[in-house]
Amino acid sequence: MASKLSKENLKNFLIFVISLNLLAIPLYIAIYFDFSIPALQSLISYLVSKILEFYGYKCLLFNNLIQIFKNSNSFFVYISWDSTGWKSMYFIFSLILATPSISFKRKFEFIPIAIFIVFVGNLLRIFACSLILINLGENAFETVHSLLWAQGMIILVLTVWFLWLRVNSIKYRKMRRKHGRS
Repeated sequence: MASKLSKENLKNFLIFVISLNLLAIPLYIAIYFDFSIPALQSLISYLVSKILEFYGYKCLLFNNLIQIFKNSNSFFVYISWDSTGWKSMYFIFSLILATPSISFKRKFEFIPIAIFIVFVGNLLRIFACSLILINLGENAFETVHSLLWAQGMIILVLTVWFLWLRVNSIKYRKMRRKHGRS
């Protein structure tokens, strides 16, 4: 039984690694050809400016450049294509799709939820970085943006994926017990 379990685990691991690597190909193609979705940049720029306005900051939006006013100062936040979080959204999609032993139905039910969670997390990231820029200055912004938030998005993606795996693992074990399989 133990060797069968390890063979199944090894098989699932190999399926996962191969699938994830195959799903990376479109990512690299998109990067190589400088693919972007300007509407996503515009949407995120608009949403971030509205969140800032909700919190009392006066903002002007010029395409994907947000000018934020505080006292007699103004600050600029540019929402680049990479700032949209598209790689994180693609990564959570790929992780879910590449996961073996979970039905495609369950995967496709969760993908929109996971992408939405990452999308909102990215909006909060941009909002927080904007507040750091406004209140602590450009050096603090660069440090937080470069060092902390890149890892923060990775942690968010992996946490969402691990929680989804955990929920599905519990459902899988209950289903096996219900049908008398150990």
